[in-house]
Amino acid sequence: MSSRIVPLADSRFAPFTRLSTALAGLSLVAVLALSACAPQSLPNQPPPDQPEAAADESAVVTSSTQVNDESQNVDVQDLGNDEIASLPPDQVYVEPIIARPEALKVGLLVPLTGARQAEGKALLDAAQMALFEVGDDRFTLVPADTASTPDGARLAANKVVDSGVSLVIGPLLSDEAKAAAPLVRARGVNMVSFSNNPSATGGGVYLMGHMVAPEIDRLVGHARANELRRFAILAPGDGYGRLVTEQARRAVAEVGGTLGVQLLYPPSANPPELDKVVQTLASGERFDALILPDGGPRLSRVLPLLLQYGVDPATIRFLGTSLWDDPKLREEPALMGAWYVSPSPEGRAAFKKRFADAYGYEPGQFAAIGYDATALAVALAKGTAGPDFSTQAIGDARGFAGTEGIFRFMPDGTSERGLAVVEIGTGGTINLVSPALDRFPISATAGSAGSGQ
Repeated sequence: MSSRIVPLADSRFAPFTRLSTALAGLSLVAVLALSACAPQSLPNQPPPDQPEAAADESAVVTSSTQVNDESQNVDVQDLGNDEIASLPPDQVYVEPIIARPEALKVGLLVPLTGARQAEGKALLDAAQMALFEVGDDRFTLVPADTASTPDGARLAANKVVDSGVSLVIGPLLSDEAKAAAPLVRARGVNMVSFSNNPSATGGGVYLMGHMVAPEIDRLVGHARANELRRFAILAPGDGYGRLVTEQARRAVAEVGGTLGVQLLYPPSANPPELDKVVQTLASGERFDALILPDGGPRLSRVLPLLLQYGVDPATIRFLGTSLWDDPKLREEPALMGAWYVSPSPEGRAAFKKRFADAYGYEPGQFAAIGYDATALAVALAKGTAGPDFSTQAIGDARGFAGTEGIFRFMPDGTSERGLAVVEIGTGGTINLVSPALDRFPISATAGSAGSGQ
């Protein structure tokens, strides 16, 4: 692959705006290409293989009504969704469009029915959009409906591997990836899931989701470089919140800071219980920076309580993860001046605009990941020595340039991204305070995973 980072909007391809009319008629096939990059500096350490272990209970205040999340997925996308729909009898079968009989096939496992069908539609639309931006007829995507369940993912995986695919993209969540992986692995095929749960990796399974460890390392490192030393964390008491708490302990220790108050609130965020936890935070030891790894309506219930009990963002820097990349959430008064970690803001904004212009709705949280995962498949199909979907090709330490910046896969199957730090301004605007890397350093911790196909 080339040592030069080439943006996806390569001038060799026709502008997407010219093809938006045709796009409405081809709703089920996507083809796209992604350019390789040549990184040069040290990567963050990959997260441990089993990061879901519960935080030390002696350091965490929890509610007696907190759910038992030993079996909970860490996927960011699982937040606030306790029920998974059962496999419906009318699971959708999607007919692939094959431009040429000899075209390479790549499977796409997405939820087109069930609890996650909205996310599945956006993923499929994003892949289709990339077809018209950068694709050609040498590559065929074979979509299959997971029905938003592990059983559905297993059936979908069986369908696509039976069709002779060379790579599988998806499914969305870690429990679905775990269900599909044995079938895919048995055919000697690698899988690139949209999940961010490290427990789903191994045996040729790679994760495109936004990983917790690199985000927290980047956020804490930037805060410490700006003279913030005393940290606290207030997180949801689910698998994701516990994982962030564990990673925050490691990250703060590595930069010479101190992590004092570490509190979990019930995922239900019921007012009396939430009120008690925030009071405990406010009355505890002093801190300079507060990590708030949550988003959506639940964080919107937390923020007014912080102000009510004197946790003042004028004197304490609020810190967030990529869950804060939500225009509505950023309008919260308490988040004025807060920092959060994000992929390239410019790239993300450009992708969202192109998507909304084409389809008439906002792409949501996962569409760009779907675009980049399928683009990766096309890049591998167009290798200089011919199509190469091997572990070595997927794990190229130089990485790839995607819609939201650079990314690469680590030896354990997790992913690393070039991440920026942004500050929330007036009216929910964002200002770049620390740009994302434009290339990765190559080190012993980067490169292909040895356990894949």
